Amino acid sequence: MNNEIVSTQKSKSPLTQYMDANFLGKHGIQRADQITCNDGLKLSVQAGEHSYCHPRENAKSATYDHYTHFEVGFPSERVEAFMSYAEDKYNPTGTVYGYVPRELIEQVLVNYGGIKTK
Repeated sequence: MNNEIVSTQKSKSPLTQYMDANFLGKHGIQRADQITCNDGLKLSVQAGEHSYCHPRENAKSATYDHYTHFEVGFPSERVEAFMSYAEDKYNPTGTVYGYVPRELIEQVLVNYGGIKTK
């Protein structure tokens, strides 16, 4: 018998790691700090009962790993990959993008050089 312990826990994506590390929960509202990418893109990514996300609920703890879709908001430039989710397609930097799939957000972050670390 092999006595080696094998971890079955999947490592967290860079998006989840950032959101978890920058979780701001005050007065029953949960939110995370704005994300800045290495190539200069800035955007808000949110999840919680007041956001266009799935599930549309606050996390039971300060983690975002159970969300499959997020609300993206106010990117510093037009991101073509998000446009089909735009609330206002005529104002791509001044609108929110509802129910954006996690995988799409993660791909956009990669395309913009990844999340900038402090």
